[in-house]
Amino acid sequence: MSLLDTILSLFGIKKSASDAVASAVSSASPAPAPSAADDDDDDDDDDDYERDYDQEAQDDSANFDFDDELEEFFVAQFKIEHAWEDQAKRAQLFAEHGIRDEPHYHQVVATFERWMSKPATLAKYGSVGDIMQVKMNATQKVAQQVIMGGGVEAMAGELEPVEGVTLQQWAKAQAGLAGGGDLQGFLTELGIDQAKWDRVSAEWNARMSRDTTATIATEYSKHFMGAGVGGHAAAGAAGMASMDGGAELKESDAPVTLDKYCEIMAAQAAGSEQGKDAAAILQSFGMTPMEWGQVGGWWSAFIAKNAMKNNGELHKRYTALDEKYTAKYKAADADSDISF
Repeated sequence: MSLLDTILSLFGIKKSASDAVASAVSSASPAPAPSAADDDDDDDDDDDYERDYDQEAQDDSANFDFDDELEEFFVAQFKIEHAWEDQAKRAQLFAEHGIRDEPHYHQVVATFERWMSKPATLAKYGSVGDIMQVKMNATQKVAQQVIMGGGVEAMAGELEPVEGVTLQQWAKAQAGLAGGGDLQGFLTELGIDQAKWDRVSAEWNARMSRDTTATIATEYSKHFMGAGVGGHAAAGAAGMASMDGGAELKESDAPVTLDKYCEIMAAQAAGSEQGKDAAAILQSFGMTPMEWGQVGGWWSAFIAKNAMKNNGELHKRYTALDEKYTAKYKAADADSDISF
């Protein structure tokens, strides 16, 4: 699963371009009134409350201001739904946002869905897809913390320097080495000898190996991409900065086209399944592993921030290209005329 698919799945958006748009559009329309049988299925789910559909038909946004503080609603919704099984945490989040109880929460969500389909809302945000993009952007960091089990704060101990060498220093040196730099120069810069470098490297690698949340690997990637080394160094650094709230990226500044990015991704995926060497595949596209990492960092950041804008235009293009090149390279193993 690609990073884009992972990001979209957090928000219930399917990979298919047509399904993604349909999912976003359907969420803007109030659901039909449930039948008595539906009530039996939906009411409890092991909770001691029943939904009040008459109440849900009346507008009540609790303490939220959808018009001017939409991001706050999305962040709160994400936190509430991911903490739903923890009743104490759920109640705490309810209290923070003026939500009385579970039926009231469902009423607030129904109110939001009606608000999202209003002409004035669509005039302000452009489309339902644009609103879904606001949701993705607003909750991205929260989602990363959910995936990574609390994020950097929870991993503070494992991110402490190793014998005085920080993760940033180690990642920068590794980037320099990957770019053809001389190890002795980095040892001199760090003020350490070969033996200490070996111990430091072993420990950072061990920490990443035992980190099931990928927090250390993510932080390492940020510093590695931002080291200013490699053919697409500026793009890699811009991508990492954008994911951390930096300047918006423009597709016209992409290190390679979306078409080429999707083709290389599909070639890599198919090649892995067919036992082909990943570096050799990249070389056939005139790219080193470092440059591919920088290209991937830029496109991952750009897609994450723009996938659903303009009724999912970027997501549609991405999906179509992904399907095109996946089909092409799956056939490569049986057709000698198709090469990587």
